[in-house]
Amino acid sequence: MGTLQSGFSYSPVITKFRVEKGEIVGSYSFKDRDVITDGTIKDCQVESPWSMVCTWQDKYGTGGLRVLFDSNGGAFSGFWGLENDKTMIHWNGRQMSDPKFPEEAPNGVRSSNLTP
Repeated sequence: MGTLQSGFSYSPVITKFRVEKGEIVGSYSFKDRDVITDGTIKDCQVESPWSMVCTWQDKYGTGGLRVLFDSNGGAFSGFWGLENDKTMIHWNGRQMSDPKFPEEAPNGVRSSNLTP
């Protein structure tokens, strides 16, 4: 569970990273008002032993995500933006065994309309 800044507010976010076919990829879901938006994380490039830059994509668009993991890999501080070299907006997370939003969206409303 973590938070990401969207506009002038912070939203709860669940971010998951994994290794798939030798590449680091991931997914995320954030809650904006009462709607949960799903997105993907791809094209991750390791910058140092504890940091990487990736591409995020959801219904709002695509852009860059730069993350710095703590020494045990259980938490990260990051920044996102519309371009890889302009990542200035807050996004963080920490490891949890079964992450869930504090309150599920009414009627399970989700927004996952990804466009290529």
